[in-house]
Amino acid sequence: MAAANDASDVTSLTKVAEITRKLYHQGNAEGVLKTAANEIGANWKTARCIAALRKPGLPPSSVQEYHTDGLIPASAAALVSLVEALQDLAVARGTVTIGDAKNAGELMGVRHAIEELQIESVLALPLTEGNDSNSDQIGVLILTQNTSRVWQPSEVLVIRL
Repeated sequence: MAAANDASDVTSLTKVAEITRKLYHQGNAEGVLKTAANEIGANWKTARCIAALRKPGLPPSSVQEYHTDGLIPASAAALVSLVEALQDLAVARGTVTIGDAKNAGELMGVRHAIEELQIESVLALPLTEGNDSNSDQIGVLILTQNTSRVWQPSEVLVIRL
């Protein structure tokens, strides 16, 4: 069993290295966000992956969405409300994992977006500039599933890299 976990960890780290390389080849913030959303969404097999730049308290300045085939793209209004709510939670709590988004009290204000995007479970990570506790909050990375999913600590750790 340990060998399987070791192989999975190496595969995940290899994915991160490949994604990081692709991000460094982007010429602007839009390219970085789009690449991050597409690569992370596809590699982690999420229904949607949303990468957004936003200073807390302001509307997002940029939002990029990846979604699997068969799902319709999100409306701008749903994306904005979801980004604002989840980034505010992520700034306050750090990593946010919610297994039953439709019934989560902290997401009642964006229930319309949850329903439109068919979100069952969600993982949100704050994006910061810098590596210490005083780093500026610059956005949020949101991964969603339209089925129940328990986000594993190892997944969160690898994505945070």
